[in-house]
Amino acid sequence: MEEISQIVFTRQAMLSAWLKQEGITQASIAQALEISEQSVSRWIRAQSLSSWRHSQLVSFGIPVNLLPPVVDKAPGPKRTNFPVQRGELQA
Repeated sequence: MEEISQIVFTRQAMLSAWLKQEGITQASIAQALEISEQSVSRWIRAQSLSSWRHSQLVSFGIPVNLLPPVVDKAPGPKRTNFPVQRGELQA
């Protein structure tokens, strides 16, 4: 019996195929949004996007189902918990 291989397309692959079908390049997105091509490339490969970037790409015409999910992270530096040394007060 012949084994039929199953092809699984990732979101990134489907997005790349859609962009190619529509004749949209990463360069054209970058130019329209006044950002670098590298930024566009990172967004296409990303696991998530901020709601602001997500809405920019949707307004450019990219289907929502091809974009990474929205995850808004709190702005500012990351908090790190340093171990308290003997004699220091704990807040």
